[in-house]
Amino acid sequence: MSNKTSGIPSLLALAFVAALAAQSYVMADEPGADEPGADEGARPPAEATRCASGCKHPDQLDRTSSGLTLVEMAMSAFAPSVIARFKDLWHSVAFGKLPLENVMLILRTSAGYRAQSLRVTNEYNQSTFSLPSGTIAIVHTHPDSCSPKPSSGDRRLALEHHLAVFTLSSRGMFVYDPETGETTRLMDGLDWLDPAKWSTPHR
Repeated sequence: MSNKTSGIPSLLALAFVAALAAQSYVMADEPGADEPGADEGARPPAEATRCASGCKHPDQLDRTSSGLTLVEMAMSAFAPSVIARFKDLWHSVAFGKLPLENVMLILRTSAGYRAQSLRVTNEYNQSTFSLPSGTIAIVHTHPDSCSPKPSSGDRRLALEHHLAVFTLSSRGMFVYDPETGETTRLMDGLDWLDPAKWSTPHR
């Protein structure tokens, strides 16, 4: 994944703020087989979870009192209604047959956590989107032609912005945790489409 920033006029401070708000991100899949061992033992750099000033990321401070990890916080938003929308994501990319992605964002709000579905951008093996304030996780589909696991670009975005990145594919549901540097398989095959499979919390 790479981020694109619009040009910033040198004389207008307001334009500077607008440019930051309009920043967009690209999630790109990597065609080919899985990468054995690519995630094994990987650890994020110490500064990856800190803001530019060196202070702790705000999400880290909140989790200290809640006792939840970043992934657990994101999965607490997976209510039955959100899980049902996974099917819509999968349907929009022809059940993994098209070389497209669809994305859902998990946001933290004053009222709790909510999911925001995005539109398919019809880009080849990628999706470009804005990252709203409060985003703590990205859930997105991977086509059958690509690895089902979060790609190197997915992992890079997760580290840069302290986000849990989930992938939905015909070969399972995976999550990359920037706090541990590990990719975990949460569900096998298409089990993530079955509400009954979510009756037991996944950690």
